[in-house]
Parts: sequence; C-alpha cells; structure tokens
Amino acid sequence: LGAIDDSLSSARLYAACRDSSTDQKVHDALRIMLFYADASESCYAGRKIRERYTLSSAEALVYFASLMKTERYADADELYYSVRPSLTDEQAVMMLLGGKASTDSIISELTKWSTAISDDTRFDSALISAINLLNERREGESILELALSRYDSSKDELALAIGDIYFTLGDSTRARSYWSNAYDTFGNEVRARLTFL
Repeated sequence: LGAIDDSLSSARLYAACRDSSTDQKVHDALRIMLFYADASESCYAGRKIRERYTLSSAEALVYFASLMKTERYADADELYYSVRPSLTDEQAVMMLLGGKASTDSIISELTKWSTAISDDTRFDSALISAINLLNERREGESILELALSRYDSSKDELALAIGDIYFTLGDSTRARSYWSNAYDTFGNEVRARLTFL
C-alpha cells in the first residue's frame, strides 16, 4: 500500500466500499485506520472490528486509548471490562496507561500485578510511567505507597520518580534525598531537578 498517508487513504476507501465480515482485506483496512487515523476515525474502525471480528489485545489497547481521547468514557469502560478477562495484568496496566485512564483504575491494576511478581523490570517501568502520568495530574501521592514498596537503592530510575512525587507534594527534603540516590546513573537529570529547589 505504500506510505502510511497513502495506505490510510486507501484503507478508508476500501473499508467504505466493502462491507464484509469475511473479507480479510476489510479487516486489514480497518486495522490501518485503527492504528494510523486520528482518534475519531480510530474509534470508528475499532467499533467495526469489534462488531465483525475479534479484537486482538493490541487492537483493544489502541481502541481504548482512542475512546479515552474522544472522551467516550462509558464506551471505554465497557470495552475494558469486556476484554479484561483475556488480558494479563501487564496488558491491563499498559491499556490503562496508554488510555490515560482514571487514577483508581491504574493503581488497582498495578497493585494486582505487583502481588503476582517478585522482581520485574517491566513492572518497574510501568510503575514509573504511572508515576509520571499521575504527577502530571497532581495525583502522585496516590501511588507513593506502592512506589516506596518497590524501591531499593539499586533502582535509580524509580528513585528519580519518587523524588518527583515528593517534589510535587512540596517536600523538597525528601525529593532531594531520592534524587541524590539516583545521581550516579542520572547525574544530568538530578542536577536539572535540583535547580528547582
């Protein structure tokens, strides 16, 4: 199909002209629309795929994010709860983070996932993404307990994120302490953050 812009136009045309639940090319065209169109068109493609085919976990993740972007929260909730049983804890967390879901939903799924693992770098990466998202919302305090439970002195990136939570809360002493723990690995980032104190 060529470049994405050309592919997207072709996919739109093909999906509009063909209306078949058995035609794999229609499914492929809808997938192109789902993954590469704007959020509104992506919602349309996701709905059509869901009606005619079975959503893969990747398709569900993108469809969910599009529903959230277009503020179709009831549809996003319905989609999430319908696909949640088939998702791993990691996939559920990634879906919620990608869609910037509610703080409570994200923390609930992260907590569930954290009890199922002992030490997992993918979990820590997702936790840091959640901290960053919740700090943007000024809700970092709600994830602080979970972050502290996962922290040890070898996790410099997590130390940086916990320091960010404390900074957002106005506790510059604790922010400085956690940022300092990450200095060896993230010297430039720590120096940049310390200028805000």
